[in-house]
Amino acid sequence: ENAETRKIPAWVLKAGYLVSHSNILQAISSGMMSLFPVLMIGSILTLLRNFPNQMYLDALEGTGIGALMDLGVNMTTNCISLYAVFVTAYRYGKSRGYSPAGSGVNALICFFLLLNVHDGRIDTEYLGASGMFCAFIVSFLSVRCYGRFYQTVQKYAPEIEALPDNILGSFLSILPVFY
Repeated sequence: ENAETRKIPAWVLKAGYLVSHSNILQAISSGMMSLFPVLMIGSILTLLRNFPNQMYLDALEGTGIGALMDLGVNMTTNCISLYAVFVTAYRYGKSRGYSPAGSGVNALICFFLLLNVHDGRIDTEYLGASGMFCAFIVSFLSVRCYGRFYQTVQKYAPEIEALPDNILGSFLSILPVFY
């Protein structure tokens, strides 16, 4: 203990410890860190696309590079909630001992099911940063449902363990979507 630590009340230290060791917050933190390259690429493309020089912008438009930059921004920054729902569920599922890929795919499917559809087209409003909060909630709820389903299958169908691991893993990853 140092002099600075002694000034902090014990309950604050305990609360800080509990928060820093929360599986949910660790999943968000590690998931967002794994999205850093996606965010950086999208940010750099946004900066390059909006550089305040009209001659430069005209050259981008004339060569078609501007359209490619727009596509890059749309596939990175404007779809960040899709990536966040997958990586957060992946990390949270892994921390709970479930199939990480199965957890991520289930969360992604659940997130897609929640998106608005107008005239047969998906509303993309919540694929970007505005859908992040929903992405986190879907991640954790879908992993919890996945875990409950997984435990139920293990409890009531022990003979299913005779299946090869890759088939069993695929089976257990698909079925919770219908649970």
